[in-house]
Amino acid sequence: MHVFKYLAILSLALAMTSIAGCDDSAHRAWVLGGVPDSYTGPSCTPDCGDRVCGPDPVCEQSCGQCPEGKTCNSDGQCVAEGCVPACSPRQCGLDPVCGTSCGECEAHEKCNDDGQCIPNDTGIEWVRIPGGSFNMGSEDGDSDEMPVHIVMVPTFEMGKTQVTVDQYRACVDAGACTAPSTSEWCNWGQSDRGKHPINCVDWNQAQAFATWAGGRLPSEAEWEYAARSGGGDCKYPWGDEDATCERAVMNDGSGYGCGRDSTWPVCSKLKGNTTHGLCDMAGNVWEWVQDWYHDSYNGAPTDGLAWESPTGSARVRRGGSCYTYARGVRAANRVSVDPRFRRDILGFRLARSVR
Repeated sequence: MHVFKYLAILSLALAMTSIAGCDDSAHRAWVLGGVPDSYTGPSCTPDCGDRVCGPDPVCEQSCGQCPEGKTCNSDGQCVAEGCVPACSPRQCGLDPVCGTSCGECEAHEKCNDDGQCIPNDTGIEWVRIPGGSFNMGSEDGDSDEMPVHIVMVPTFEMGKTQVTVDQYRACVDAGACTAPSTSEWCNWGQSDRGKHPINCVDWNQAQAFATWAGGRLPSEAEWEYAARSGGGDCKYPWGDEDATCERAVMNDGSGYGCGRDSTWPVCSKLKGNTTHGLCDMAGNVWEWVQDWYHDSYNGAPTDGLAWESPTGSARVRRGGSCYTYARGVRAANRVSVDPRFRRDILGFRLARSVR
């Protein structure tokens, strides 16, 4: 009799596994009350974050239950039943009635206490550069500065200074930028260099800052046009007078950085400014631009946009640095550089289009 009962139970168990569509040993073990040898527990780890109710977004396991009279909203918060969100005129953050999201700000913005998206605190002073046409390149320079060609540059804005250590630090503190390389030659981590240009950052780090600040890297054409004080026929930002330490942080024979062996605070050489008031367009640190490097201007854009196609393996740096002699700080001079390059000679400034 006991044998018949056992066979009946076994038949029922096998029928259940067949109905479930599973006939492997693990599932038979579950049906018969055992635990399969291969079972290690659930592999998904719930991530509720600040959610107090509803399913977590990773494993869809419960983050909790709401008390009576409240319901769980889409943000995983308990709100009064029948709650009507009251975002207007809020653009971001949580609405004060139901606690639901009123929206997200763009990457270059932050949400203030009033629920408004406002620009990030970048400290950048923008200078308007009126558009025009100019002869880009130089017949007296290196081969990659030729052929000289006419480019039409639309009106745009450019940062008055190279991006400083303090400005870059604000982006790092906001979690939008990564810290630069550090060494005794890098300005990052030097307590007395907050107003010096940021250096030791690669092309992608410059791009991340540009996104956070609501700008972009200038095109080569924009950069040279601005360095020539609006496309003038001049050798340097200030004109054709010789490049010396009176006008640029450079190597004029007295030593790197005009004898300091380092960068200087931005805008230290006002006599070297462009007619629009841009500082350090010659010297202090080289500046990243948007373009891929090409070894001549054959086929270059003539509309002022960056030369993005065909792509290459190197980007372009402009302007010279505190280590550079006079020939290297010319407005037309250009140098190829690996986009992963992080050195004390290289920083950047921003541009932005005029709306």
